[in-house]
Amino acid sequence: MKHAAKNLLVVGAGVVVLGGVLAALLLTGSGDGEETSSAAESSSSSSISLVSREEEDITSMEVTNQYGTYTIVPYEHVSEVEVSDESGGTTTETTTNTLYRIAEYGDSAPLNTYTTERVLECGFSLNATRNIGEVADLSEYGLTDPQATVKVNFNDGTDFEYLLGNANAGDGSGYYMCVSGSNNVYIVSVDDEIFEDKTTFINKTLLSLSYSAEEIGTVVDGLTLSGTQYPDPIEITFNEEDSTYTMMAGHEMELDTDEYSTILATLTSLSADDVAYVCPTAEDLAAAGLDNPSAVVEFSITDGDTYRLSAGRSENGMTHVMVNGKDAVYLVEDSKVSTWTQNSAYNMRSKFVKLPMITEVQSMTVTINGEVTEFVLSRTKDEEKSTEDSTVYNYEVTGNGKKLTYDDYFQKYYQSIIGIQLLEETDEEPTGEPVVTLTYHYYDEFNRPDDVISFYEAGTRRYLAQTNGGTDGLVSSTYIDRIAPNTEKMLNDERVYVNQ
Repeated sequence: MKHAAKNLLVVGAGVVVLGGVLAALLLTGSGDGEETSSAAESSSSSSISLVSREEEDITSMEVTNQYGTYTIVPYEHVSEVEVSDESGGTTTETTTNTLYRIAEYGDSAPLNTYTTERVLECGFSLNATRNIGEVADLSEYGLTDPQATVKVNFNDGTDFEYLLGNANAGDGSGYYMCVSGSNNVYIVSVDDEIFEDKTTFINKTLLSLSYSAEEIGTVVDGLTLSGTQYPDPIEITFNEEDSTYTMMAGHEMELDTDEYSTILATLTSLSADDVAYVCPTAEDLAAAGLDNPSAVVEFSITDGDTYRLSAGRSENGMTHVMVNGKDAVYLVEDSKVSTWTQNSAYNMRSKFVKLPMITEVQSMTVTINGEVTEFVLSRTKDEEKSTEDSTVYNYEVTGNGKKLTYDDYFQKYYQSIIGIQLLEETDEEPTGEPVVTLTYHYYDEFNRPDDVISFYEAGTRRYLAQTNGGTDGLVSSTYIDRIAPNTEKMLNDERVYVNQ
C-alpha cells in the first residue's frame, strides 16, 4: 500500500454510508491498496479529510513551485527568561519550544511565524470540499504541470505527496489536487502562500512602535544620523530639564522641531515592500550598498530599546534597508524612508542662526568692524512673585557701563539680534575678518560655554554666518546692516523696532 493512501480519509457529517465500499474508505483506503472513487464521488458536498495528523508529527514539508523549492522543518528553540524568586532575587528559567524554519535559510532568518504555520497546516491537515473522482486527463486540471508539489514526511516513516493544479474554474473555491501517482482529483482549499517564493515567509515588519506620531517625540531620548549622506553626523538630544532639543552637526545648531517631528513620525511604523536578501553574505551587503551605508538612523526610547536602520543603494524607487535584529536586506519605497535617507543638517535645523534665551544670558558682546559694545544683564530675585518651586527675577541692563531700559527697549533690541535667519545653504569658506561678531556669555547655572556667531561678507547682499567656527549658511545683508544703527540707538537708550 502506498504511504499516501495510508493517509486518505473520508469524513463529514453529510456522508451517506454506501455499504462495505464506503466503510473501507473511512480510514486508510480499500483493503487491497486500490483507491476507490465511486463512494467518494457521492460525498461531493461533504468535507473529505485527505490527511489528518498532528503538527508535531511532521519532520519536513517540501514545497516546489514556479519559484523553486523550500522546505519547512522543525527545530528546538531555547529561550531564557529571568523570573523573581521568593528571596527577592531573580533566577533564569530555560524553556524549549518546537518552532519551524525554512531549511534553505539560516537559523537567524526573521520569519513570519503566522505565515509559516498556515502553510505548514496544509501538510498535516488537508481537507477536500469535493471529490471529482478518477479522471482520464490530469492536464485538464493543471495537474501534469502543477502549480505546486508538496511532500510531507512524518516521524513514523510515512510520507504524503500531492500536487496542486489550477484554481477551481467552477466557483473559485479552491484548487484541483491529486495524490502523487493517482488520477483521482479533489478540490481543496490551501493557503495561497504555498504558491509563493520562500521570501514570503520573511517578516516584513521593520518597525512597529506602540506610539502615535504625536507621542513619539515625547519618548525618544535622542536620534543620530550618519552615513555617507551625512559627512558630519547629526546628533539630536532631548533635554528633560527644560524640554528643549540640542542638535549637533559639526557644531551646535538650532533644531527645526517640525522637521524633526516629521522624521520621528515615519519611524513609528515601517514595513518593507519586498525582500532582497535573507541571511546576507558580505557580497550581498556590497551589492545592496550596505557595506558602506548611505544613511544610518539610530534612536532610543526612554527606558526602552535602541533601534538602528541602515540604508544602502536605491534602485527603481526602492531603497535597500536593514534593521538591527533582523538578518535580512529589505526593499522599501524611497518615499517611506526619505525623511532620514535624503535629509541634511541644513534642512533639519531651524533657519534662525541662534536663539539663546534672554533669561540665560549674563552678557552679550556686539563687535562691529572691530568696535566693541558690551551689554551686561543683572538680575535680582523678586521675593513677592517667587515661590518654592519657581524663582522670578527682575532684570536690569547696562551698555558699555551705562544703565539702559531693559523692559521693551533692550528686549526689542535683543529680538532684532536673535531674529537673523538663514537664506540658503553654502559650502563656501569665510575670507577676511568678520563684519559683525555676537558673543553670548551665560549664567553659570546653565553650564553652557560661550556662543560666538560671526558674519562675513559673501558677495552681493549676502553674509556668511558661522557659529563657534562652524558654517551655518548665508543670510541677507538686511539683517546684518541694521545691527550697527540699532546698537547706536540702544546705547542712546532709544526704542528699537525689531524689523528696522
